[in-house]
Amino acid sequence: MSDVDKILEDLLNSKRLKELATFTRRIYSDQPLIQTGKQMRERANRPKPPLSNLPRTDYTPDHPWKPSSVAPRQLSFDHTSTGVSRPEVVKGNVPERYYQLREIAAEQPRPGNASLSGALAYGTRSANRLFYEQARFMEDFEDDYEFHGTYSQYFPTYSSMTLNQLRGYFSWRTRVRHGEMPEAPLSFAFLYVYELLCGIGTTPGEQGLHDLIAFRDAYLQTDMAQGSTFSSYLRRWLRDYVVYHELDPALLPGTTGGMQEHVYTLLQGEEAALRAQKLTRKEAALEASRTPDDEVLMTALNDCSSYQICGARLYKDQPADVRFIACQTFRALAVHCAKRRKTDFVEGLFGSTFSEPYTMFSSAVFYEPEPHADASVRMSALECFTCREGRWRRHVLCDATSRSSELGSIMHAVDQRLREKLNFPYPLKERPVAAYVVKIIDKAIDELLAAKAEAERRRIDIDLSQLGHIRAAAAVSREALLTDDEREESTAPVVRLDSETPASPSEVPCAKTALESTSERDVGISEPSPLGLTDSEDRVLRALLHGLSAPTDTGVLLSLLVDSINEKLFDLVGDTVIEYVGDDPVLIEDYVEDVREIVDE
Repeated sequence: MSDVDKILEDLLNSKRLKELATFTRRIYSDQPLIQTGKQMRERANRPKPPLSNLPRTDYTPDHPWKPSSVAPRQLSFDHTSTGVSRPEVVKGNVPERYYQLREIAAEQPRPGNASLSGALAYGTRSANRLFYEQARFMEDFEDDYEFHGTYSQYFPTYSSMTLNQLRGYFSWRTRVRHGEMPEAPLSFAFLYVYELLCGIGTTPGEQGLHDLIAFRDAYLQTDMAQGSTFSSYLRRWLRDYVVYHELDPALLPGTTGGMQEHVYTLLQGEEAALRAQKLTRKEAALEASRTPDDEVLMTALNDCSSYQICGARLYKDQPADVRFIACQTFRALAVHCAKRRKTDFVEGLFGSTFSEPYTMFSSAVFYEPEPHADASVRMSALECFTCREGRWRRHVLCDATSRSSELGSIMHAVDQRLREKLNFPYPLKERPVAAYVVKIIDKAIDELLAAKAEAERRRIDIDLSQLGHIRAAAAVSREALLTDDEREESTAPVVRLDSETPASPSEVPCAKTALESTSERDVGISEPSPLGLTDSEDRVLRALLHGLSAPTDTGVLLSLLVDSINEKLFDLVGDTVIEYVGDDPVLIEDYVEDVREIVDE
């Protein structure tokens, strides 16, 4: 095997090349990918293939609707898989438009000795232009033909279809435009989408987007769409359609909001922290610099973290303290990374800013008669598209696609260290985290505790129960200082207060509280254990720990007990410990040892 043949074989067997649309047998079946000098000379000396003998008409691209004067007759159509022509059997009256459609392709210029299929290969501008001109020519055409064949083709176009398939497609399209959705090959659906992307049969803009979404939703209900990649392609093309026509991203659900908005908040919080330290390295990276408050920043930290700290018990009991430590830790880490690393903190968590060339409607047959005007379209807080001289680029502040496990470890450390410092009754197990992170968290906690101690020291307590005695003593002093004339003029009586004041309303026993306590005794719920579990919950947990069935004589619904156990142990384990297998609750195997340590067994 020669070196050239070996290189060619390696290329053809490459998995990456097989996935590319341009490397298909239909496109390159008549021409090798790599040629030696001898092969090139031999090909140059071959006689040119005869031009098509199809009759020309008076059709021109400038007048696509001008009717042809040529009488309809039987034509030969290329088969989609081999490119070999064979006579097509035509029965009944065939609309003349089909012959005119085929003649448009025959008139396309071909460079050198290239074949028609090579000149009109998918992805070339001439192929896309031909599709656009043929689609415009057939835009208002309707047919009524009973199609019993099939059609399967990558990047389907009219030129790759037989007469039977063409009639089947346009008859199916006619029914679709009249509100029906008959079963059809997947290639028919892709071809119809290509038409809509090019503005065929719709008004480009909001109406075109509406028609694309409506067709996608209807076709996905058919059996032909099940298990196909149709939905994934449409998802990308719909986003491109919104960008290309500069529509409001809110028209397409799922393109705005979500985690990207919270990552953008973290970027703004980081920039504010660095700006305060005069360390910021971002030059106009964010459109509007602002400093998010602690509540907004805390929400962003929680939603971008794999550990949901806002759902933990400590945050529910002392939200202000947790919020202060988490936000202070975030700002300190932003400053630390700016001083010690080449990448900023948020960039290290979710990826760096990048810009790349972008192809609109990639993998679709799409043609624009005129280059797109210069534009700038922001799809989300993190993603923007720009067009300059007809070329598109995609700009991304950071490629955030999922919650950060590294940020989750930091938030867990914040929760665990703060519980330890506050002697919180429900401690968390320590997880591995960098020593400098622990140091930053502990420093923030020490600042919080010092501020609380100082506030406690400066606090002035007033015993309201002594106010009556103070007023009585003041009245006696006032009486002693008055003259006889002043006593006669004074009509204010001396106020005398009993030494015992009546109990405040808050000290009166609440009937509702007493009733609730009685109800708890009636159902057998006793005081909680140090873990926060009632006797009934403790019985259920220990039974499951020993592989036994959960007791059902507790007087409380088993499902309620299981939910309560999971909620109380979530802060200790960090996950649900009991799940249902069928109708029976069981301990999750991964947490058996953790639960055993918790109950001291």
